[in-house]
Amino acid sequence: MPYKMKNGKWRAQRMIDGQRRSKLFDSKRDATSWEVVQQKEDWIQVEIPAEILTVFSLATAYLSHAKDNFVRKTFERKRLAMRRLFQTIHPELAPEALKKPMFLNAMKNVKAEFGSGAANTLRKEVSAMWVWAVDVYDLDGINPASSIKKYVVDEKPAEVPTEADFWTVHAAAKPDDQLMLLFYFHTAARKDEGFRLRWNDVDLERGLVQLGTRKKGGGMKFDWLPLTNELHEKLKAHKKQAKSVYVFCRENGQPYTSRGKYMRRICERVNVKPFGFHGIRHLTASLLIASSDLEETRDSLRHRNVETTNRYIHKICGKTSALNRVFDKKEDHSADTLRSINMKQG
Repeated sequence: MPYKMKNGKWRAQRMIDGQRRSKLFDSKRDATSWEVVQQKEDWIQVEIPAEILTVFSLATAYLSHAKDNFVRKTFERKRLAMRRLFQTIHPELAPEALKKPMFLNAMKNVKAEFGSGAANTLRKEVSAMWVWAVDVYDLDGINPASSIKKYVVDEKPAEVPTEADFWTVHAAAKPDDQLMLLFYFHTAARKDEGFRLRWNDVDLERGLVQLGTRKKGGGMKFDWLPLTNELHEKLKAHKKQAKSVYVFCRENGQPYTSRGKYMRRICERVNVKPFGFHGIRHLTASLLIASSDLEETRDSLRHRNVETTNRYIHKICGKTSALNRVFDKKEDHSADTLRSINMKQG
């Protein structure tokens, strides 16, 4: 008899001479009709068997989907999680055979070698793959990660620089890198938004910049933001010597993909506690929340929900007036005159 699945469809099934076949239908009536008309002779005529789905082939297909629909950082996280999964799980295992105890053992192995955070990431990514497979492959096995609780993970302190430390690092950087740091400081942009920024995303005539980020669901969301006066003028000068379609790029014109090592090196060189681009976003937010309201900070951080901004707290920045109130002050950027702001991440 047909049975209803969680996605609302009906699965018909029929067993003939030890062979079981099934098919999905939108209605119970269609599923029942399919079961009734199935004959042994019809099955014998099928010469090419369907590909046998394994956990490995499922993971491969899911990663292909992730590569096309998510940013590089998300794809790499998913790929690493799958690689760690197969350190415990046999790749030729059928998805339906991957049960909770087996997956829990895989999580324990990952925790022992890489820590609780890595084990929780494995849980998250396998669960996401399973949800995707139910829709794409009509997978009807129970999600092995769905009922497993996350491991407790100690929160790491945010790497938020003081304003003085930011300007110390800024002063030690080369001119092009100084502009890149100023861009992150004056826009509160996410790291990847700056890396993929192209000149056609910058409207120097109107003083606007378009930033795009990929949200849950895989789609890109774009926003036009006003440039501060200082950043506007510096980008104008920078474009006159542009060597690529990318605003910030390597000497060969190719975009950056990661500058973590660069940021660590320059911080160590000037004896500053290491921080990255996301730390700059936090710093900008902490400055702006001091001179803006919650709505302004939500707009500049480009959060869709004010509650996200409320939780974020230290990632907050403001609209044009709030940004200019902060950054158009003609202050001395020397370390002995700068106000130190280093709010702990909420």
